[in-house]
Amino acid sequence: METKSNWEKFRLACGRFGKKTGDAVSIQKMKLDISDIQEKCEKDYAALGKLCYEKLKAAEDLTEQEATLMDAIEEKLKKISDLRVEIATVQNKRYCPQCNTLLDAESNFCSHCGMDMNPACPEVQQAKQEAQEELEAFRNDGAAEEPAEENEPAQPVENAETTEEEEC
Repeated sequence: METKSNWEKFRLACGRFGKKTGDAVSIQKMKLDISDIQEKCEKDYAALGKLCYEKLKAAEDLTEQEATLMDAIEEKLKKISDLRVEIATVQNKRYCPQCNTLLDAESNFCSHCGMDMNPACPEVQQAKQEAQEELEAFRNDGAAEEPAEENEPAQPVENAETTEEEEC
């Protein structure tokens, strides 16, 4: 009977240890892959849920359970919005009502969509709308109309707005 030398025993033990270590690494890698795939599934579930939510928002014939969940979601979204506004206020910021971009509280215009962040009083807004409509009408029909007499100075729209803003 042949006896194995200590060196041979050590070599075999290292081989078994290496195989077990390799197996453990492979198993751990597969577990990480499983975790990654599960996370992706959760994201897909969430995306599908949002799509269903959007469809159900427009539906009129909701079950009681669907209506309850829809109300709960709306309530939570409102609370999130309120908290974001509170945070922005503390940070001396505000949100654009048109595109929801976070801006400095002193911003006059939204840096993303260009919305006027300091809307004037209703009279000025009405005057701006009327001036815009007149300008559009002039652009559409202006080519067919006679040019204004040279003696009549044209009043710039900006001056009219400034006068009305002072009234507010």
